[in-house]
Amino acid sequence: MNRIKELRQKAGLTLVQLGQKVGMANNTLSQYETGKRFPKLEVWQKLADYFDVSVAYLQGKNELKLYFFSQWEDPYGTYNEFTVLAPSEDDAWKQIKEKMKEPDSYGTDYNGNTSPCYGEYEHDRSVYKVKCYPVDKPVVIRHFSAD
Repeated sequence: MNRIKELRQKAGLTLVQLGQKVGMANNTLSQYETGKRFPKLEVWQKLADYFDVSVAYLQGKNELKLYFFSQWEDPYGTYNEFTVLAPSEDDAWKQIKEKMKEPDSYGTDYNGNTSPCYGEYEHDRSVYKVKCYPVDKPVVIRHFSAD
């Protein structure tokens, strides 16, 4: 199903208001939302431009979202951050939990024995701040700059 209704409601618009903004009849928009009629490519593009999304996202083809989990303070005094592409926050957290089981690197002790080194991750999901970004167009999450 397409996302016209979802985006219209998220923007706080009625069918009449959206119709006025994009120059279409509200009954036509209603039929697009319910799938009774299908817009031509030019109409898809017009609506996508209005909502500032891609045509593919508006058509409901892109189900993945970018989840950004960040934790500024933890019991180890470190900063943890994970960025995951997943269909839901729960799926993203499952991927993070799997990643926490993998070693960050391998170290060698003074006897020459090699062993895995695991990061100090907080496994309690409630301590992470989560942001979600639809991946319908590129987005800059964080930019670091150093002299």
